[in-house]
Amino acid sequence: MKKFTLVSLAIASLLLISCKSPTGDEGTEKFRLNISVEPLEAGAVSPVQGEYDKGEKVQLIATPNEHWVFLQWGGDHTGTISTTTITMDKDKTITALFNAREYPLNISIEGQGSVGERVVQQKNDGYEAGTLVELTAVADEGWLFQEWQGALTGTENPATITINAETIVTAIFARKNYGLTVSVEGEGTVSEEVIPAKTTDYPYQTTVQLTANPAEGWEFSHWSGDVTGETNPVQITIEGDSEVTAVFIKRYFTVTISYSGAGSTFIDLITGNRSGDQYEYGSVISIRVQPYDNWEFIRWEGDLSGTENPMEVTVTGNITATAVMKQTLFDGEGTISNPYLITTLDQLQAVSSFIDKHFRQVNNIDASETEYWNEGRGFQPIAFIGIGSFTGSYDGGGFTISGLTVDLSGGIYLENTTAGLFGRIQNAQIKDLTLTNINITSVPGVPVGGLAGWATSGSTIQNVHVTGQITGNDNIGGLVGIAETVLISGSSTDVAVNGNNSVGGLVGYSGLAWIYNSQAMGSVTGIQSVGGLIGNRQVGEMISYSSAKGDVSGAVNVGGLIGSSFNTVGPVLVSYATGNVTGEQNVGGLIGIYNGSGLINQGYASGSVTSTNNGSFAGGLIGRLLSGELSKSYALGDVSGYSGVGGAIGRNDTDGSVTETYAAGRVTATQFYGGLMGVNQGVLNASYWDTETSGQAGPVWDPYQGVNNATGLTTSEMTGTNAQLNMSEFDWLTTWKTGTGYPVFKTTTPKAVTYSKR
Repeated sequence: MKKFTLVSLAIASLLLISCKSPTGDEGTEKFRLNISVEPLEAGAVSPVQGEYDKGEKVQLIATPNEHWVFLQWGGDHTGTISTTTITMDKDKTITALFNAREYPLNISIEGQGSVGERVVQQKNDGYEAGTLVELTAVADEGWLFQEWQGALTGTENPATITINAETIVTAIFARKNYGLTVSVEGEGTVSEEVIPAKTTDYPYQTTVQLTANPAEGWEFSHWSGDVTGETNPVQITIEGDSEVTAVFIKRYFTVTISYSGAGSTFIDLITGNRSGDQYEYGSVISIRVQPYDNWEFIRWEGDLSGTENPMEVTVTGNITATAVMKQTLFDGEGTISNPYLITTLDQLQAVSSFIDKHFRQVNNIDASETEYWNEGRGFQPIAFIGIGSFTGSYDGGGFTISGLTVDLSGGIYLENTTAGLFGRIQNAQIKDLTLTNINITSVPGVPVGGLAGWATSGSTIQNVHVTGQITGNDNIGGLVGIAETVLISGSSTDVAVNGNNSVGGLVGYSGLAWIYNSQAMGSVTGIQSVGGLIGNRQVGEMISYSSAKGDVSGAVNVGGLIGSSFNTVGPVLVSYATGNVTGEQNVGGLIGIYNGSGLINQGYASGSVTSTNNGSFAGGLIGRLLSGELSKSYALGDVSGYSGVGGAIGRNDTDGSVTETYAAGRVTATQFYGGLMGVNQGVLNASYWDTETSGQAGPVWDPYQGVNNATGLTTSEMTGTNAQLNMSEFDWLTTWKTGTGYPVFKTTTPKAVTYSKR
């Protein structure tokens, strides 16, 4: 509040009190006293001017008029006391000085604003009595001037006031109110809440919270006008008339239909609107399911119910429903206790639609017509093209599927493809099935097996037998292309297998696969990691009581039983190979190359071993033993090559150990050869070779390398009953026995085993 002083004028009476005697001596010297008042209207001085005797004392009294006050004496007398005494000792001129009395003008304000002051008419400086002042009320933003109160009244602005005394004036301001107009596009409402709550109107700078409330079937989209954006609720501060629009749009909903079975869904719009796969709220649609062949619609489950098909539905929200179907193709329920029964070739192909179910074949199936199926592509493997793995079970019932053809050489269905009767099996069980005269042709990148292209995750394959021919590229096996964490037992193949890398008569690539009491009898041809039973064995589980009888040919890492075995801890027990083996590098009658900590025990090979093209490391049992232990084993086949050729081992590295082993085949080489080993840098103990049949006088090329505890014997000394007498370091009590020929194992009969999934 500003405060101003209004000076009132007071007219004072001046009394001149003379101290001289009414009479005096006429001879006394006289002096003149001149008295003036400034300003003239301000007051009076007594006595008035006149002449006085020398030395006479004169009392002066200054009396101000109304609205004035005495200030001081001036001229020949000074001082600020209005009553004073002077001595007349000369002529004197004295002035009484007065000031206008000033009055305050007190301005107060209610509301928010200010008051400007302008002097319209003023007699002297300051707000003296009679000063005319103009007051102008200036409202702050959001406020309005309403009226004057106090010494000034009314609504005139600007207004004038005459200051004649202390004056108080109040300027009254009131908040300016603004309208808030809220409109709606679509269907919905907007609620308003004052933040903080004040009045029902919206004064300046009131904060209002707006909440958009969509009607059923609508959704809030955005604000427009003086508020924009999608925030809901939203706040607006009122600083003027405002307009806000809440925009609502119709909701759209999805319709999702799944199947317990197989079929197609058709959705027709009856009324309403559709946007892509979504339907506007309130739309009426017709949902129809068309079951595939051999399927029958039963009922709806989920957001739909009943048996009506098609079903008319009003869309009021997302719809998720399942069309429950019943297959009409198979007898049974697809469970372990009541499996689907397979009697026809069409039913066999239809297994692809039930990859998590359980099946039992109840008769032989002639599949020879599959040669002409699918434009010559043949049978479509069950669970392939990356659509999922077969996770159920298939019990062949001891029956046969004959003449199955799969031909992927046309380059179709190749991405994520695996080929065989089954493409990929996972934690599945397949047993008691025979596949005869299969013919499978594939291309690079597709694992192929007569039964399954890929078997994994604890699957078991028991008593499954395959004959025919398979041609592919990598990971090709007569039974399984890739076997990982799998048990294969009591199974066999007589399949001509042709491929490039990781090619095997039973399994192309084995990772943690346990192979028990199984055999492969067909020929195997490849380039690298080629084996009569297993092409490439990595981190292997146990192989026991298993064999390979077909001829094997390749280039690198070629073996009658196993092409290459790396990082393996599982043993190879009581297993053998009888086929002839041909390769270039690391060629073995039993194993091409071995590197692991596992034991090779009671294994033998009887076929010839040939290393061509000046290759190196050929052995009647193992081409190259990088690490591991070979024990209680023998080789009967002839071995020939260029360098590093031995009756049992082509090259035994520093971490390799060979004990209680013999060789009886002829050894022919250009350099680094011996009756048992071509090169030995490891350990050779308690072992024998036939000096006559081998044509070798020494066990190794350089007897000063490694440990060489081996004995050369004649054929007579190593056969019949003489063998036990001359091969005294052998375990004749539990492992070996004699006959008419060379020593053999006492038992090769498989023992019952329990498979533990790892």
